[in-house]
Amino acid sequence: MKLGFDPSKSVFVEAVRAFHFMSHKTWEHKTEVYGRFGLSEDEIWSMFRKRPNCLSLSEKKITGVMNFLVCKMGWQAAVVARVPSILCLSLEKRIMPRCSVESRVVESKFRAVSDPNYEILKTILISDEKVVNTLNRMENRSLCSFQKTFSNNLSFLRGLGISQSSISYLVIQSPSVMCQKVRKFAEVVKKVMNLGFDPSKSVFVEAVRAFISCRQNMGTQNGGLWEVRFV
Repeated sequence: MKLGFDPSKSVFVEAVRAFHFMSHKTWEHKTEVYGRFGLSEDEIWSMFRKRPNCLSLSEKKITGVMNFLVCKMGWQAAVVARVPSILCLSLEKRIMPRCSVESRVVESKFRAVSDPNYEILKTILISDEKVVNTLNRMENRSLCSFQKTFSNNLSFLRGLGISQSSISYLVIQSPSVMCQKVRKFAEVVKKVMNLGFDPSKSVFVEAVRAFISCRQNMGTQNGGLWEVRFV
């Protein structure tokens, strides 16, 4: 109680158990184990107050988790200390699978930020997360033609007074649409506007996407059918 544990909380019971079953020598040894990874005495005490069980773990368990997170994954020991509950999780069943997913996410973000099209999309989507997700969804052939067609199609939409929010919505929902050849893209947009769709509404974007998808599915040999239905 002198350490500030609230008797009404379960962590109080954990602290009592930890002190009861752990000798002073064992306590010093466990703090020494954590200290090997650069944790200060204050950080170790802070861990104990949050999750007393972290001092009751075996040396093998502590070393295994800390080695993986700090040495392999590159986490700072202080970060682990702020969330000591992670030390009580199974390394093989919980920690490693989660970190594997995290590594793929980080790798994906790095590839996206390194993409030459990143800055172009950033001016439209603003959010880094949205830019990364959009680039990851785009097909290689779309990325190859991106810089050549995107800027022209973007200028065309802005010239028609299409709102920034509508353009952003179109890019997020169907980035490949903005990579259509400029003439075909302009043709579809004008048809949609002539049909009375409001460019400030999301349904306008949905209509553009639907028309382009329909046109692609029909193929060039069915161009006449397109004209009959939508002119």
